[in-house]
Amino acid sequence: MNHYPIWKSTLIAIAIVFGLIFASPNLFPEQPALQLKALQPTAAIDAQSDAIRTALQASGIPYAGFRADKDRVIIRFDSNENQAKAKAYFDKHYNDRFYDAMTITPATPDWMQSIGLKPITKGLDLRGGVYLLLQVDTSFLISRLGEANLQDIQSAMDDAKIDAKALTVVDNGSVKVTLQNADDLTSLENLLYKKRPDLTRVVDPNDSTVLTALVTEAELNRRKAIAVEQNTTTLRSRMNSIGVAEPSITRQGMDRIVVQLPGLSDPNDAISLIQSTASLEYYMVDEEAQASGKRKFGVKFINDENGRPVALKRKMIISGENIIDASSGLDNQSSQNIVSVVLDEAGAAKMGENTHENVGKPMAVVYIEFKPVQKVAENGETVTEMVKEEKVISVATINGQFSKRFQTTGNFTPKEARDLARSLRSGALVAPVYVIEERTVGPSAGKQNIEQGKNAIALGFVLVMIFMLIYYRKFGIVAVTALLLNVVFIIALLSFIGATLTLPGIAGVVLTMGMAVDANVLIFERIREELRTGKPPREAIKLGFDNAFSTITDANITTLIAAAILFSFGTGPIKGFAVTLSIGILTSMFTAIMVSRFIIHYWIERRRPKTLSI
Repeated sequence: MNHYPIWKSTLIAIAIVFGLIFASPNLFPEQPALQLKALQPTAAIDAQSDAIRTALQASGIPYAGFRADKDRVIIRFDSNENQAKAKAYFDKHYNDRFYDAMTITPATPDWMQSIGLKPITKGLDLRGGVYLLLQVDTSFLISRLGEANLQDIQSAMDDAKIDAKALTVVDNGSVKVTLQNADDLTSLENLLYKKRPDLTRVVDPNDSTVLTALVTEAELNRRKAIAVEQNTTTLRSRMNSIGVAEPSITRQGMDRIVVQLPGLSDPNDAISLIQSTASLEYYMVDEEAQASGKRKFGVKFINDENGRPVALKRKMIISGENIIDASSGLDNQSSQNIVSVVLDEAGAAKMGENTHENVGKPMAVVYIEFKPVQKVAENGETVTEMVKEEKVISVATINGQFSKRFQTTGNFTPKEARDLARSLRSGALVAPVYVIEERTVGPSAGKQNIEQGKNAIALGFVLVMIFMLIYYRKFGIVAVTALLLNVVFIIALLSFIGATLTLPGIAGVVLTMGMAVDANVLIFERIREELRTGKPPREAIKLGFDNAFSTITDANITTLIAAAILFSFGTGPIKGFAVTLSIGILTSMFTAIMVSRFIIHYWIERRRPKTLSI
C-alpha cells in the first residue's frame, strides 16, 4: 500500500483544527453596545464594573452581555432602542463619572474572548463609523517656533551680556537681531554657533549691527513632520481616553491625518475631542507694566475674562506639553471647579525654580484655544483658518514653592473643567487641526455592505462549485472541499493576525476563490494528460501533482509579488485587498497541493478504481 506521509496528514489535521477554532468567533452576530470608561483613569476596572452593574439594575434596562475589557466596560444590548435608553440614562445620572460611546460589538462568548479568540475586525465600510481627514495648521507651529527662538536668543545674549537694540521674529520662525554695538557681532555669531547650531547666521551686508538667525527649509520641514507625528500620537491617546475601540489614526502626506473610528454610531463627542485645542500656559505677571499700562520689550498683554488687559512676561514658564496628567474636581474652600495637573520632570523643574525665585509675586494662567473660522479668500473660494483665542483665567500670588502637582482655578463649569482635564491628560496638540472631510457610514449601511459581500462570496462559491462538479465530476468534489477549507483558512488567518476586512478585502476573497480552483484545474488537466498516455490511475495522479507543482508555484509567486507591491505603496482599502489576496494565495496553495492530494490519495487507497472519473 502506498502510504501518505504521516507528517503531511498531521499538518493537514492541525491546520483544519486551527482554522475551525479561529474562524468560529465569526459565527456570532454583532450587537449594539455601549462603551463606558471612568473619567478618572486611576479608577480600578473592578470598581467600575460594580458601579455600572448597580446602575444598570437601577435603570431596569435589559442587556445581553457585560464585559470588562482592559480599561473600559462594554455592555451589549438586544436592540438599538435599549442601547439609546442606556446612553440617555448614563448621560443623565453618571456623566460626572463615565465617558460613554455607542458602538457595535460582536456577541462572541466571554470564554472565547478570554483565550484570545476574536472575530475579524471590520473596516468602516462594513461596520459603520466615522472617517475624518484632518488638516494640520502648521502656521501656528511656525509662529510658536519663532517665539521660542526669540526667547532662547534673548536669554543667551543676556547671559553673555550682549546688548540688543531689538529682537524681532521674521519669516519661518527666524529671528532678526539688531545690536547696540557692531563690535559685538563676532561674539554673537560665536554664541549662536555654540547655543543654537541649528540656526544659520546671516549678517546684513549693509548694516553690521544686524544679524538674522535663519531657520532652514530642511529644519522647518523636519519640525513640521515631527508636529504631525506628535499630533497623531496625541489624537490616538485622546480616542483611547473616551473608550473608542480600535481607532485608526494615520498620517497622510506632509500635513494631514486620517482618523477612522469604526463602530462609533454617535461621533459628536469624539469629533469634539479631536478638534479640541484647549490648553494652558503659565506666565509671570510684569508688575511694572501692569501698573503703568505701557507696552515695553519682553511683555505682552492678554485680556482676562472680564476684558481687562494683563501684562505678562513673554518668557513662558510651562505649557500644556509639560502636563502628563490632569483631573477635574471642586475646591474644598471656595467650591469652585478646578483642574488639578501633574507635570513631567522638565516642567516640574521649571515650575519649581520659578516659584522658588518669585515667592510673593503674581503668576497668571492663560487658557488657549484654536477655533476654525470660515473666510472668503481673494479668489472667492471659502477657506478655513484657525483663529487663536487666549484669555487669562487666573492671576494668583505665589505663596510658596511648588513644582510637580498643583491646582488651577477659573470660572469653569463642571463640563468645561472635565473637557479641559481630558484634553490636557491626553496631551496638547503641537499644532491645531481642523476637519476638511468627514464621512459617516451608518450601521445599516455597514450591514448592507456585509450582506452584499456575503452574497458575492456565496454566489462565487456556488458558480465555481457547479462548474467543477460538471466538468471534473468526482474530482470536482475534491476541488470544492478544498475550496471550502480555503475560505475557512482565510477567515481564520484574518482573525488570528487581527487584519481589518473591508469591501476590497471581500473582493480579494472572491478573487482568491477563483485562483484556488485554478490550481486544481492545472493539476486535474495534468492528470488527464497522463491518463491519455495510458498511465494507471496511481501513477497518473502522482505525475499530475508533481508536474503541476512548478507551474502553480511560479504563478502564485508572481501574484504574491504584485500583492506585496500593492501593500507597500497602497493605502487603506488597497492594503486590505493586498493582505487578503496574499493570505488567499498561500492558503490556496496549501489546499490545492496538500489537502486535495490527501483526499484523492485516501479515496484511491479505499476504492482502488480501475478508471478515474475526471
